[in-house]
Amino acid sequence: MGRERLEAEFGCYSEWLAEACAELQADPVPGVSRGTGRPALLELARERLDIRTGHRILDLGCGLGGPSAWLMRTTGADIVGVDLMWQSIAGLHRLVPGLSGLVASGRALPFHEGAFDRAWSLGVLEMVADKATAIEETYRVLRPGGRFFVYDYVLVTRPPDHAPQADRFSPPHDTRRCLEQTGFIVEEASELPPLPSMPPEWAATRDAVRGEVRRRHGTDTRFRIVEEELSTFRALVGEGVIAEWMFVASKPGP
Repeated sequence: MGRERLEAEFGCYSEWLAEACAELQADPVPGVSRGTGRPALLELARERLDIRTGHRILDLGCGLGGPSAWLMRTTGADIVGVDLMWQSIAGLHRLVPGLSGLVASGRALPFHEGAFDRAWSLGVLEMVADKATAIEETYRVLRPGGRFFVYDYVLVTRPPDHAPQADRFSPPHDTRRCLEQTGFIVEEASELPPLPSMPPEWAATRDAVRGEVRRRHGTDTRFRIVEEELSTFRALVGEGVIAEWMFVASKPGP
């Protein structure tokens, strides 16, 4: 049952989102970004990464590529996304021409050492059981002086009795320890500051795409699984069990 729920949420649902976004000819940035579809969050990450002309960026766990599409538009950077789910990469190629995406595990990145200037991971490490290896791999593929921005939900109270199947929430000090033990210099590790909400036009696009998915697939058992997982996640946020955090780290070097 666990694998079925994972495939529903990150396989089928991603495929459905891409299908609906393409059918509606909607902007994929707000349309498929899911939990990271806030320009204020993306702007914060861009600022902390200090992206310069010519930088090559790794998006670790890119999903359908909404945040990477935004970053490509606003900086002109060369971005490569990796994701474990083939449906996400197929959707990325369909929705965002010009954005590179590969099916790959964050624990075994198919890049040589020092291949990237910057990396970000937005709402992904919370779902990785072996965070240490994913962080080690990110460190390896960053050049000396490279920067890494992590946005995640972390455990701030007791471990939950029930969590979404994909999530493996851990306290923020666990992520910081993994970063430091790998060799990163942690420059910031804090709860996400208050940020403006999603603009109305972004919310309208998001809602239109999700509404189209519901219209097409609302009676599918897999759609109900996704709704249940989202409801569980929202309950943990509302109860204060998990909270949004950010980590900014750099690889020592010039």
